[in-house]
Amino acid sequence: MPYLFNFSFQRCSASKPVSVWDYAKGKFSDLNNALYATPWEFIVMNSPNVDCPLNVTDVINQSPKTFIPTKIIYASKRNKPWFNHELKTLIRKRIRYYKRWRKTNNMNYKRLYNKLRNLIQRKIKLAKKVIT
Repeated sequence: MPYLFNFSFQRCSASKPVSVWDYAKGKFSDLNNALYATPWEFIVMNSPNVDCPLNVTDVINQSPKTFIPTKIIYASKRNKPWFNHELKTLIRKRIRYYKRWRKTNNMNYKRLYNKLRNLIQRKIKLAKKVIT
């Protein structure tokens, strides 16, 4: 007698999709032209005083959506709010120096590795203090 199994797979819960602007593919000259051609007088004059700032904000917020595409990235739940691009770059550089030091046994690379290690630790402490 054959057995039938029903498998279902779900995406890992450690990451969630986040939409971010893809500025490299943005058409900024077209965006500039669109904002320049916007009838601001019409928007301001035909809005009640209460709604005027909201209407202007809506126009400014909606225009980039037309000319700057977005892309989906998966942000990990493990990402810390204090962990920024600068730290990531420094850590990559530190790993590179460590690998070079271990491969060549050159003390200059060890010294650079140690300097970066200490710098990263200081920056992490500072970043944690700023966030909290």
